[in-house]
Amino acid sequence: MNYIIPLASESYIIEFPVYDSSSSTGALLAGLTFETASLVAYYDRWGAAGAATEITLATMTKGTYTSGGFVAVDGTNQAGRYQLCIPDAALASGANGVTITLQGAANMVPVTLNCTLLDLASPSDIVDEWETQSQADPTGFHVNVIEVGGTAQTANDNGADINAILVDTNELQTDWTDGGRLDLLLDGASAPTAAQVRAEIDSNSTQLAAIVEDTGTTIPAVLGTPADTDLATDISNIALGSGVTEAALIQYLIALGDD
Repeated sequence: MNYIIPLASESYIIEFPVYDSSSSTGALLAGLTFETASLVAYYDRWGAAGAATEITLATMTKGTYTSGGFVAVDGTNQAGRYQLCIPDAALASGANGVTITLQGAANMVPVTLNCTLLDLASPSDIVDEWETQSQADPTGFHVNVIEVGGTAQTANDNGADINAILVDTNELQTDWTDGGRLDLLLDGASAPTAAQVRAEIDSNSTQLAAIVEDTGTTIPAVLGTPADTDLATDISNIALGSGVTEAALIQYLIALGDD
């Protein structure tokens, strides 16, 4: 199992599973404690000379650091998962990583934890470095709150803009109030009344009735009874005899009806 841990971390607790060597299904091994017979742990700092260093396992409260502490995470709901408190010396500066091993307990698959140690800056280190560099090179690190677009600003410059915005927003609020300019415009553009809608419908109905009267009564009365089988045949015969188009003849007859 591979982990990445900040270099020189202190009071670091690592969590990992332990597998049961007697299981054919890859089950985890529950029930281990820091006192389990033959259970041993070692760490080896990468590049260090000599033998690995033994970790003296100790009792601990889950989530609370005690150097060498070893405890089950949850023997009921996460059986087979454990926490180990890595000794600070294992993570100290001077190595790029550390390998931790646990083994020896009955039915326990040996555990190997490969921990890469990265020299990561802490948030406070980043702030300190930023302040140091900004003082050394103000143009490169400072956020300029004095100039806008290269033009120096004063509190009065910004204040004047803010005041203008306030004037506009106050004016809008006045216009929207009952009786204000915008309110009166909206009131004047209100929907027509029911009486106005009824009057418009009646007017359209009168005009439609006149059209029906013309097409159904007036025009046929002017034209008279067709001499042939129907009016269309009469118009066609007249057009052929007179040399005018049917459309022109129809327009002429309509004009006569209007007169």
